Amino acid sequence: MSDVEFERSGPSYTIDTIAKLQRAYPDDTFFFIIGGDMVNQLEDWYKIEQLKKLVTFIVAERPNDPLSHKQKMNPAFIYVSIPQLDLSSSTIRERVKLNQSIRYLLPENVRVFVKEHGLYE
Repeated sequence: MSDVEFERSGPSYTIDTIAKLQRAYPDDTFFFIIGGDMVNQLEDWYKIEQLKKLVTFIVAERPNDPLSHKQKMNPAFIYVSIPQLDLSSSTIRERVKLNQSIRYLLPENVRVFVKEHGLYE
């Protein structure tokens, strides 16, 4: 976990975050995990071609939303199947905003971090 995005003001772009992390950890390899539902949206991301050179995307296929063969054709991506859990980052953010419990939806240390730092409120 890193707070690098909280150090910036204004829009937060993944490319900027990864570039900063790579400067801080030049000997490390970076992976970016996305849900299969994001594969088609990647082309709209800011500086996506540059980002593709900096990270390896891991695409988590959801059981009820399998990727088409065409979507899986990108050899630069690693595809993994995950068990069904109907949960998204949007759901977590919305539950926090509505003051609903996120216990058991995140690892406990992450849940505590979100609460202590007032994230998504």
